[in-house]
Amino acid sequence: MLNPGATSVDQGCTPDGVCSATSSPDGTLQGFLELPALSENPLEATVTGTSPAGIALPEHTVTFTARGEYPYGEQCGRVISAGLTLDGAGLRQR
Repeated sequence: MLNPGATSVDQGCTPDGVCSATSSPDGTLQGFLELPALSENPLEATVTGTSPAGIALPEHTVTFTARGEYPYGEQCGRVISAGLTLDGAGLRQR
């Protein structure tokens, strides 16, 4: 299932270092897939779909590599993730 996408809008920081952001719809659609054993080895993804009118959309395939990061700081553990984008230019890793 795809849901409306959004982008982060920086709202700046206060003098004492508290920063904030808000999200703003950006006209995209996004989905989420959790893989139990995602690694930093190359993977291949194939995306297919059907338009709201019932027309089969072209198949797109890309090879990508997930990355390990500490998005919440090292104290919270390492997260391995990847993002893919499908648009008029095709399917590619973000």
